[in-house]
Amino acid sequence: MDSDSDTEVKRILSVRKDYGHERPEAPPSSYGSMKSDEEEEEDITETTESLARPEIPESIFGTTLLQLNRSDSPETLHTEFTQQQSLSARKHGAYITDSKSEDGLEVVEEGADEEDWDGCPPDSPEPPPIEEPEDQSVSDEQSEDSRLGQLHPELDLPYIFKAIQKALSQLTDAEMYQYKRSLCWRDRPFKLEQLEECDTLDVVDKIIEAYGRGEGLELAIQTMHDIRKPELAEELTKTCKRALVQLSVKVVLKRKHSVIHEGIPKAGQQVNLRKVYTEPQISSCGHGGISPFHEFPGMPPPPVPQVACPDTFVRGNDIFRTPPGSGAIRTALTTGIPGIGLTVAVQKFIMDWCKELANRDIQFIFKINFRELRVKKTHHMKPGQTVSFTEILTYYYHDLNNTNLLAQPDFKALFILEGMDLYQSPLDFKATPVVSDITESVSLDSLLVNLIRGSLMPSSLVWVTGRRAATSQIPTEYLHKVYEIQGYSNELKEEFLTKRYTDKELAAQIISHMKLLPSLHDLCQMPFMCWMVSMIFERGFQNEDDYGDKPPKLTPFYVHYVIVQTNRRLEKYYDAPQNHQTWQETDREFLKKVGKMAFKLLEKGRPVFHEEDMKDYSLTLEEVAVYSGIVTELPPESNKRRTFSFIHYTFQEFMAALYVFMNFRAEGKNVLDQSRIISRLVKDRSMVDLLRSAVDRTLSAPFGRYEMFLRFLCGMAQRINSRDMLRGVFFEHDTPLVKGLEEAARLLRKRMESAEPERQANLEECFRELTQSDD
Repeated sequence: MDSDSDTEVKRILSVRKDYGHERPEAPPSSYGSMKSDEEEEEDITETTESLARPEIPESIFGTTLLQLNRSDSPETLHTEFTQQQSLSARKHGAYITDSKSEDGLEVVEEGADEEDWDGCPPDSPEPPPIEEPEDQSVSDEQSEDSRLGQLHPELDLPYIFKAIQKALSQLTDAEMYQYKRSLCWRDRPFKLEQLEECDTLDVVDKIIEAYGRGEGLELAIQTMHDIRKPELAEELTKTCKRALVQLSVKVVLKRKHSVIHEGIPKAGQQVNLRKVYTEPQISSCGHGGISPFHEFPGMPPPPVPQVACPDTFVRGNDIFRTPPGSGAIRTALTTGIPGIGLTVAVQKFIMDWCKELANRDIQFIFKINFRELRVKKTHHMKPGQTVSFTEILTYYYHDLNNTNLLAQPDFKALFILEGMDLYQSPLDFKATPVVSDITESVSLDSLLVNLIRGSLMPSSLVWVTGRRAATSQIPTEYLHKVYEIQGYSNELKEEFLTKRYTDKELAAQIISHMKLLPSLHDLCQMPFMCWMVSMIFERGFQNEDDYGDKPPKLTPFYVHYVIVQTNRRLEKYYDAPQNHQTWQETDREFLKKVGKMAFKLLEKGRPVFHEEDMKDYSLTLEEVAVYSGIVTELPPESNKRRTFSFIHYTFQEFMAALYVFMNFRAEGKNVLDQSRIISRLVKDRSMVDLLRSAVDRTLSAPFGRYEMFLRFLCGMAQRINSRDMLRGVFFEHDTPLVKGLEEAARLLRKRMESAEPERQANLEECFRELTQSDD
């Protein structure tokens, strides 16, 4: 009877079914029609010979999936889940041999020769599946499915199905009845009357149909403990250890990454990732991620940044897949300007893997956050304390304890090292000694260096993310591919905003309102800014009947962005509580220094700067280019000189205006005209004195040089902005309100009348930023 049951398993898992088509009826056969052992052996041989053709896809594991056959029976229905899994196995070119695994389960050998890591690109796309000319639609779906990657044999359905069946077949009839009762008690959807007449294979089939491979396996083991069969549970656990560890890793990752907090984290207000995620453009040829757009032609002056070519764009799930013949990718780096969506892109990659929508050939994904490592290093480890790679990994993923998976030659994992800028300690790639033993205890820095350069876990993949100014310390010879997130195109901006709302009319209003400001529309290249626009406009359209009649003001968006990035700097780099960041005077002084640098560069007409420019204003590279969130590093010039820029050229003009306004509000200084004396008494300071100097400077300079600077300065002086947004953050709460706004408005009107036509439009925008009261 054991031979018969094996044959029955094989039939279940070998049923062919086309994805997306109507489910076929079960063939009318019975147990009485089972073939003899000789006939079955002939069929296996014939199947092996027919499938072992040269065009069969090769596997990096050396073994492939389990192929089982079961004779037709009306007593066991075909479940849709097992049919789909069987088709997946056939698509990947699995076929049968007589070899046995250590636990006695049949495994099948692939037609490919075994290759070493250096000669085998494990990450390259799978070869096209075997074509089926009789149905072109099936061939197309197989081609799409081949992008998913091939499961390891011990993680695929046939292996797990057979393992559960083997364990349950050792139960007596009474124990099997008790198992069914316990299964129904543990899970209400299972009804005892439905299971009473089921044989062992039917029970396994129903468990996997209801829960899938991993959860079904876990349920089968738990139910064995319920009926006091710990030895069988232990045997099944040992047989399927790889699948159980993968399940536990997926549970951890799903819990952390299935939802996101938008804006200030609030309990119970997380958003499901799949409902709002719009994939940004990702390029394999990065130029710094700076948009070349500026509202005024000729600004900024050269050099104008290059834009990534559409031919270099890749899907987020394909960063480890390369065209045939281009070599394998072992270590990948992804960078992007602050607010471009790098963290969320990593979340989406992880969730797609957990749901087996992509990269199924990766057995495990282990995400390690550099910030967590920094906390462990500074707070949980003594100076000079050492640790092994195994200890670090099991610290975050406890189920790896007491397993030898890491040492197995067919172990393929992806280690995501997220947020390199958060580590805050330089890594020495030149002087750090080589470490190849995962059990050797060394410094934490040494482990990271050796993991990135491939001395540790050379057969696994490594994905490093972070801001360019921090990741540039990795030598290029250790990086096989560098990607840069470019953000949203105009079409993706609309897709993001439309996807968020079931009310499509509201979405259309938000999109239309955003387009009224060219600079804001371009700034929405950053997903974070796109989200900010959606939240502010949504509240406006829902709470005000006449909202949208006037174009929005530009300045508040820049103010909000700088506030959010400063709060994140305090949280991520200085460990301030997430919802209780308190600005110190040093934080305001830092912004003034950055603003002063921006102002001096604006005067010189320089859109980019270098490390020595930062030193001139007592600023460090880390503070400005890594921590601030408003500056990024550009790709190195030919002379290897490190070059930096604000994340958008208009941010240089905004920070320059902020510096001028902070000096005026806090100290009564007019940095635009030192000869113009402003009253030392705070109550007597009038905004018209400052704006008169700003307008004179703007109109006497080349067109475009100070236009955006003047607009931001007027926006900061606007009563609501200076009273509600800036006071208490950029200034003390008791700072008096700005005076002389009516006089300043009259000044702008008068200058508009005599200005050249090309200047008038911007002066009108400045007037609106100064006087328009709506948000």
